[in-house]
Amino acid sequence: MVSVGLSRTVVDNGDLGYSAIARSKCLTPGDRNPTWVDADLNYGVSYSYGYTFDSCSMITKNEMLARELLYCTFSPLVGDNMERCSANQSVAFYWSFLGANQTITPDLPVFYIDNKAGLRKRYEKPCPADCIQDRFVIL
Repeated sequence: MVSVGLSRTVVDNGDLGYSAIARSKCLTPGDRNPTWVDADLNYGVSYSYGYTFDSCSMITKNEMLARELLYCTFSPLVGDNMERCSANQSVAFYWSFLGANQTITPDLPVFYIDNKAGLRKRYEKPCPADCIQDRFVIL
């Protein structure tokens, strides 16, 4: 008989933001305070969720491009009267930002991040790590 265990550890690196030796910028997951969390890092994410590194790096960046260039949203949770992206807008988004060759098709427009002044600078803001992290060890 073999036994397997799982051990959870919560790591809080919040103090590293103030350390003179190992300074590290991080944000507390779920933080919604606009003093600490740049609005561009939580762009298009429902206010009730707050900031997380994962939402910033996987949702916010795509949502910013969709809203600012295609004038639509991929998020069903944000109630700001922004229309959901249609199938054609989704395909145009894919070919513009996710496709490897950015092929121009006669039926769909191709969007470029530099088409809107200041968007690249906002898009390239780094997403700080989460200060509090769950770590798991298999025993």
